[in-house]
Amino acid sequence: MRLKISEKKVWSRVGDDLFFGSPRTIKELKPGIYSPYWTDSMGYGLKSVPSTGERIITLKSKEYEIVLKDIQKFWRSKKQYDENNILYRRGILMHGPPGCGKSFLIKRLAQEIINEHNGIVLLAEDPTNLKNAIQLIRTIQPDIPILVIYEDFDTMIKEYGSSLYLQLMDGFISTGNIVNIVTTNHAESLEERIVNRPGRFDIRVHIGLPDLVNRKIYFKEIGMKDKLKVKEVNDWANKTDGFTFAHMNELYTSVSIMGYGLEDSIERLEDMHKDIQSEKLTKKTRVGFSSSGRH
Repeated sequence: MRLKISEKKVWSRVGDDLFFGSPRTIKELKPGIYSPYWTDSMGYGLKSVPSTGERIITLKSKEYEIVLKDIQKFWRSKKQYDENNILYRRGILMHGPPGCGKSFLIKRLAQEIINEHNGIVLLAEDPTNLKNAIQLIRTIQPDIPILVIYEDFDTMIKEYGSSLYLQLMDGFISTGNIVNIVTTNHAESLEERIVNRPGRFDIRVHIGLPDLVNRKIYFKEIGMKDKLKVKEVNDWANKTDGFTFAHMNELYTSVSIMGYGLEDSIERLEDMHKDIQSEKLTKKTRVGFSSSGRH
């Protein structure tokens, strides 16, 4: 007979990466990244997601600074939320063209909650699994900080609908001590009722194409193994105006690993880039956003 969520007090470990609620065994989850999980025999649980080991690149932009400072301040403000009887949660919506750095910021936020707050990161997928995973976590570890990542939210709601996701974000189902990070490449596809409800998204930022400063930062970081010289970094950055980080990564792979010429590789990637929606189009079709991309 399967136990109810309320009867599960600690974590049961199955193998190296699966965790289910149980009356005994593991008391607490280790800080880290998890995805909601479900099986017929064990019910709802969590699957540990191993770190990719990729270098976390910290970019210099107003948008990055806004999000990082806001979330850092939020994690220091629990007492003030409690004193004012406000549910302790925060919501951030990041939108913009694909490959422009939203994932870099997510990795930075995930690193901070794990290393500095002993919290966990949940990768949102099926909303029912997510709801039950959050309830399970809150039953066993009621005070652990949680960062929920809803990546490519427009795609998720096409598959599952938006109702249950929005209930989770709005606090109708989940408890506090939680930050929801939502990303989309197509803000124009989200209905205004989703993006404009007060309290759902406390900050909304547009992450656009990387400027010259951040292109230099990126090439310097990924070129460390090859010891790219400053002159080379500057040259590459100057020649990749309008490139996404995804294009820049392919350029580095093409030249430094595959051995193709820089100019030929840039020309090939520029042809590919013509098929990507321009940043101007993205800005023109935004729904419910101010000119600064922040409310």
